[in-house]
Amino acid sequence: MRRSNLRCAPGLLILGLLSLTVVGHVAAQRSSRVRPRMDDLLCFTDPEKTRIVLQFNEAVRNAGEVLYEVHPYPENPRVFYIDFYDLRPYFADQPLPVGDGLLQQVEIDNFPDRNAIRLIFVIQDASIFDRFDIRPDGQSLVIDLLRHGAQQFDAGEFIDQPLMGQRRIVVIDPGHGGSDPGAVSPFRVGGRTIQEKDVNLAIARVVRQRLNATGFFDARLTRSDDRFMSLDDRVEFAQRMNAEVFISIHANDAGNPDRYREARGLELYFLDTAGARRHAGQMLSEMSNGHRESRDQLGDLVIGRASEQLQSSYNLCAAISMAFRIHRYWKAQREGGDGWYRGIFRGNFAVLRNFDMPCVLVETGFITNPEECRHLINPEFQATVAQNIVDGLIVYYHTRERSGG
Repeated sequence: MRRSNLRCAPGLLILGLLSLTVVGHVAAQRSSRVRPRMDDLLCFTDPEKTRIVLQFNEAVRNAGEVLYEVHPYPENPRVFYIDFYDLRPYFADQPLPVGDGLLQQVEIDNFPDRNAIRLIFVIQDASIFDRFDIRPDGQSLVIDLLRHGAQQFDAGEFIDQPLMGQRRIVVIDPGHGGSDPGAVSPFRVGGRTIQEKDVNLAIARVVRQRLNATGFFDARLTRSDDRFMSLDDRVEFAQRMNAEVFISIHANDAGNPDRYREARGLELYFLDTAGARRHAGQMLSEMSNGHRESRDQLGDLVIGRASEQLQSSYNLCAAISMAFRIHRYWKAQREGGDGWYRGIFRGNFAVLRNFDMPCVLVETGFITNPEECRHLINPEFQATVAQNIVDGLIVYYHTRERSGG
């Protein structure tokens, strides 16, 4: 198993007994570009479900475009498999062991002649499995498998429950500042152009105030006014504060003027594979000086820290997304909302290259979209965004407690 590509959190499981074939949705016909690939397979368990997250590279902006088929295995009812098509090979030299009572292991087969990848799930105890759900979330395909008797997770219920224990230090990072304005609106609102740095700071100040008002958090800002701060200084500040969580707040830029009116909505980011490998290499090089441990031992230590950070960062993104998607603006259209939630993505942002704590970057909306830009400078909308981030942190800590973390 290539440990940088297959990671399993303690208590992982992944399973489903299927009596029918399920075919995934395919979006518009692909153009003649390089085929995408699956970058990572992440695995989580909590008392109600097991979550399997298949993460694809930047060639996939919406995992709903990925074609897949779910099949039972007639020769063995304890096995099912999912075939993914139009993907580059994903090589793993041994199964991913789980052995948590529900799932024994996950195997991966490549079929280069069919441009296909097969994930094979071997069930350990079929009696505790109830049902499964597969849905796209940004660049990820999320497979939730529920245990018998599991209660549906209600983020709203946890938001209203107080957290107990000592105050937790959280660093909130308003992106850009000073000589770095960040994204700038290509139009004027109220006679002025809108600069991202100002939106970020306004939202971050409300987040800090509301986190501190809970009595459970001690929130600190990397910058509290309009000043320039390097990316490395932001990371070092969080480390110096011994923070448990780092959240960087930004506003997005569509880049292409043809997309100014089209691009809109919330995006959440955590560190991608390239960034994790780069930072792991830097850490290993630094730790090798003056340590008696072998390079292999240090490598295992770094990989363990990287794996834990990526897992917890994804969980934080998922918790924040749940808090946002309670509200109509971000709730899916099929659920009666406006649908302006774009998903969870991975990025090689410098402020996310930090294995000391979960780190996420919140793109609160597109400053280049005329309507959303007006939302982003509205104090009421800023307060709603800030409260959703606060609520997401509360959900994150409640789910950690439920999972024994």
